[in-house]
Amino acid sequence: MNLISCTRLNCSTSCFRCPVGYDRKLESFTKWLGFAHPSVHAAKLTIILLGHQFVREQALANAPDTIPVERVNRVLAALAKPPIPELDPSRFDVPESVIGGHNGSIWTDEHPLHLIRITFVNGEWCTLEADSQHAFMLPLKITDSGSSSHETLNPEASQAIADLMPEAYLEKECLAGTCRLLDHDARGTFMVSSTPEPEKEPDPEPPTEPVPPPDPEAFDEIHDVLLRLMRREESAEEKAEAEASGNISQRLRKRLSPEEVRKLIQRGADVNIADDVGQTALMAASWPPFNQLVFRQLAAAGANVEARRNDRCTASWAVCEPANDS
Repeated sequence: MNLISCTRLNCSTSCFRCPVGYDRKLESFTKWLGFAHPSVHAAKLTIILLGHQFVREQALANAPDTIPVERVNRVLAALAKPPIPELDPSRFDVPESVIGGHNGSIWTDEHPLHLIRITFVNGEWCTLEADSQHAFMLPLKITDSGSSSHETLNPEASQAIADLMPEAYLEKECLAGTCRLLDHDARGTFMVSSTPEPEKEPDPEPPTEPVPPPDPEAFDEIHDVLLRLMRREESAEEKAEAEASGNISQRLRKRLSPEEVRKLIQRGADVNIADDVGQTALMAASWPPFNQLVFRQLAAAGANVEARRNDRCTASWAVCEPANDS
């Protein structure tokens, strides 16, 4: 089955005011994960055909309203077009250098996701998945009930879907291509292209004393400290402080070796220790990179797998995060 056939897009009335054979429901599930508090945001949007109009409702947010039929037509018309397998800068309203540089950039501190399911009156369906951090969230991954799937880098489809969403809907700007990062890249390009080359300044006076070269060991030391902090590894000072204060349970919230964890459990450390936001030792072990052996040790010792952090996250949820796949 083709994802959207021409016959589905055209009938005797050539619009969606005829309820027979057209889409019955569109559901959008959206999630954002990143280094923020709370670290997870979620939203759900439902658009359903009632009579001869489409009614839109965002769960636990706005009151239901209606949207023009033309917006729904625009989505399916965009999906009916042949897939665009590669990035085509001519399809964007920004210079080629901007869109190329933007899509060649990488960020690692956030993970947006749109999962959209369109259900038709005849029981057929299609799903669209967008999980890119870049503007327009391309490529769109499309699957239909006939088990066919493909990807497309068509910004028109992204914009049409975003146009169905209410204002301020989670990650709507990213899908619509109006996100801050693309705007920043565009402004930077325009500034570089429009600013005249500055006049050459006179050579500076030589320093009275030679400047010593940077110390490679100092850079290595800073790098090691930052890496240890990101991995939540326990320092010698932290270990000594916890031992001196008798609060050995706090050590379980650090990234320790299985042998260290075994010894702490034998000494009576509390495997359900948590910080002020509810982050438990089990959650610390489950966060990327997944410390599988320690996770099993803590669980076997009675750690609560279903304990929830203040943002409702559990250790088992963190284990299933894509960053833990290997």
